[in-house]
Amino acid sequence: MRVIEEIAHGTGTIDGMIGGQVVDLEAEHSKPDLQTLEYIHRAKTAALITASLVSGGIYAGGEADEIKFLRSFRTAGGLGVSDCR
Repeated sequence: MRVIEEIAHGTGTIDGMIGGQVVDLEAEHSKPDLQTLEYIHRAKTAALITASLVSGGIYAGGEADEIKFLRSFRTAGGLGVSDCR
């Protein structure tokens, strides 16, 4: 059940891949600012990566601190392990 919740959140309309795609399409014919670009990246790419990592961690029986670390990829924008806290 937790895996399904994680994937549903990652694909959702608020801070998820669907919401990020909507903003991406809206910004397609304009010059989006840095804040908009960061949102799009976090809502699309980072949400996809995070949902995959966290779902795998949950499925594997990861402890709360391990799941928290996997979730930190979203905060880092999916840019790399060294950016995670």
